[in-house]
Amino acid sequence: MSIKIQFLGAAQNVTGSRYLLQTDHTRLLVDCGLYQERHLQNRNWQPFDVPPECRTCQSCPY
Repeated sequence: MSIKIQFLGAAQNVTGSRYLLQTDHTRLLVDCGLYQERHLQNRNWQPFDVPPECRTCQSCPY
């Protein structure tokens, strides 16, 4: 079995990034971004809803 990890970068005022983990039969997208600006840091701990249409997609536009 081969395993590949791809770095997909971060955007705007969020640090961290997305990583795409791929095997022969599976792909998993991991989002590790956190807000770094002091006035936005409280967003790191707020719960968020995942819309039903995004529960099976690789990247959600919300």
